[in-house]
Amino acid sequence: MSAAKVCDGMFRYAPEVLEKLAEGSRFRAEGGESGYMGKAVEIVESTREKGFKESRSESPHCRFGAKPRGRHFDLTTSYYGPSDVDSGKSSTDAVRYDLGESALVGYNSAELLFECISPRLEGSRVNPARIRMHIYQVDLSDDDAKPRDVYLKLAHSAALSVARELECENDGGLPERLVPRRVK
Repeated sequence: MSAAKVCDGMFRYAPEVLEKLAEGSRFRAEGGESGYMGKAVEIVESTREKGFKESRSESPHCRFGAKPRGRHFDLTTSYYGPSDVDSGKSSTDAVRYDLGESALVGYNSAELLFECISPRLEGSRVNPARIRMHIYQVDLSDDDAKPRDVYLKLAHSAALSVARELECENDGGLPERLVPRRVK
């Protein structure tokens, strides 16, 4: 499949970034691919219905790799609590970016937290949905370190895809075009 179709279209806003990072233009699913967008939206909706504490361990994932022997990645979507924003629970190599509620990028991963107010999510005007996107390169060696902005662009594409699927106001506060800005 093409980069724009990986994980049910989660990277449609940055397919060329995924191709460059993965070192390939054709991809194969390795688990969790089928209907990922629907599962991601479902976890947000069901977490709001059940309550955050009951659903904390639930998070659909999509594992994929470039063909024939390119790099492998894992994408997860989950719900986060208010205490997760700027909690300081990041690896020592993480760099904070000005995006969404919180964006942390390490040498092989990115985590992006954003809030969503949507007519599809009852009560979200008072209590917005809190959505976490996390992408992780599974097979990274110390020699493979890539620019952090690359991981952030992939997390942004996945988050923007979910925000638009959920019809979040103002795309969940995420910009159409990402201009990465580090927080000092």
